Amino acid sequence: MSNASLSEGIENAAPAAPKPTPVKGLLILGALVVVIGLFLALGYALGVTQLWVGFVFLLFWGQEQFKFEKLSACILGALSGLGVAYAVQVLPPVLGPAGLAPIVGLILVMMYCAIMGWLTVAINTTCWAFLTIGTISVIQAQVDFRGSFVALALGITYFAGLAWLAQLFMQRAAAKT
Repeated sequence: MSNASLSEGIENAAPAAPKPTPVKGLLILGALVVVIGLFLALGYALGVTQLWVGFVFLLFWGQEQFKFEKLSACILGALSGLGVAYAVQVLPPVLGPAGLAPIVGLILVMMYCAIMGWLTVAINTTCWAFLTIGTISVIQAQVDFRGSFVALALGITYFAGLAWLAQLFMQRAAAKT
């Protein structure tokens, strides 16, 4: 890359968002405490114990800047990764050591799809993160995957609902100005 094209790329790059003032930073922190506290309280009230799953979903959808057009890929990625991790937990006790063969085969097919850029709506970074976390030995030994799917549904509903409300509020505020 030439110096001219490098400097053009730098000049055309999106400007970094300005840092919030200390007061605005504290207001944002307070809002986050409320949002997270309400999610934890809701999970507790509903008896959902695997709330970490909702937070991992939030992390990856947040990486997509909470864009609704990216929501389905984050949901399907989470479901596919969590589903394969669940299979790692349930198939070997049922099928014995041979139960790992279909799982390894499935993961190889998923890897090939990722290499080829196929099925990116379901085999994506979110999928690999959930699969990686879900196959950690301590999680495999202790997690209730059925409860994890419930926690994922709760996280999707709660955080996407809040994002939708925030978007609606910002649109109405913009329309008034």
